Amino acid sequence: GAQVAGGWGACMLYLGLRPGAAVPPEAHHLQIVQDPTQPLREGNHLFASVSGLDEEGRAPEVGGRTVTVSTHVPLAAWRGFDDAGRAARTAEVQARMWEGLVAHAPALAEAVVTRMPASPRTWERFTRRSEGAVGGIPRLAGLHNYTEIGPVEALPGVWFVGDSVFPGQSTLATALGGVRVAEAVARAGGA
Repeated sequence: GAQVAGGWGACMLYLGLRPGAAVPPEAHHLQIVQDPTQPLREGNHLFASVSGLDEEGRAPEVGGRTVTVSTHVPLAAWRGFDDAGRAARTAEVQARMWEGLVAHAPALAEAVVTRMPASPRTWERFTRRSEGAVGGIPRLAGLHNYTEIGPVEALPGVWFVGDSVFPGQSTLATALGGVRVAEAVARAGGA
């Protein structure tokens, strides 16, 4: 309960790339860590998903591509701000995200023609998740917390599934987590 109450939100940059951008044609992901000595949140760690050239109709520009860039933000810290404070902190985090993209993925940054930001407030508005929480139960310290996350049988015959099962959030990640849970249930002799 305490981990959920102290959970994560996300700041996002939804980007549209110009047609013909010098970006590999296949859909791919980038993970960017700007300073490995700092916590992996609030713009220091970025996860970018780039659409494939064959995924027509996703970008605002005909023949364009999309990039979704995200970073986690601690909701406990967000609770301490009023509306103006949250807006200012969101702008700071998104500026750091943009700086990271420019520094570590310049070809993507140079090709951006549209940019839409999002914050925990956006997530709350569109997903109806309390305070805009994302990503399931937070894993707070060390990469090992992610590599060891496996399907969990919480009670006999009741398994966790969804964005709390590695690899986590997004439609693709949740589907992959579902496959992992189904395989675990089958190995356990479940239905």
